[in-house]
Amino acid sequence: MKLSEIPNFGETAEKVRQWAEEKNIHTKKSIYAQFTYLCAEYNEYQTAENGNEKLLEAGDVLVVLTVLFQQYGFKIEKSKHSLFFSSFSNELIEFSEFLIVTQRTKVDEDIILIGLNNLLSSFLSETTYSKELALYFAYEKIKNRKGKTINGTFIKEQ
Repeated sequence: MKLSEIPNFGETAEKVRQWAEEKNIHTKKSIYAQFTYLCAEYNEYQTAENGNEKLLEAGDVLVVLTVLFQQYGFKIEKSKHSLFFSSFSNELIEFSEFLIVTQRTKVDEDIILIGLNNLLSSFLSETTYSKELALYFAYEKIKNRKGKTINGTFIKEQ
């Protein structure tokens, strides 16, 4: 495939959202599972040893972020990147604390969107890969994945 044939970020994000619906991981009941995946995928991104592996792991992080945005009713491609953010690992800690608070109280959706935007912005500032390319290759990797969803967690077949 030629680079010019890679779909734009929004087109691939829509395919990821459809995939998440098919796997039944698009609802708020799966938020904690997605957050756990986000931490795991970011760890895999950090420990990837070569460029191709790092690109795929960056895409995996973007897939999980796309689903997190979806679970809150937002579209990742509409995100307005924050100008004020810390490292991705610090943003993960802040978002995990935020998830704990939102269990107990109703939180304004604008606050949720700020947290998600900060996660996305901080990750994009760390990676040198095109978000379009990374998300596309990650989607190609998962699109035909088989498995089942248990308690909001998609378990892939081996």
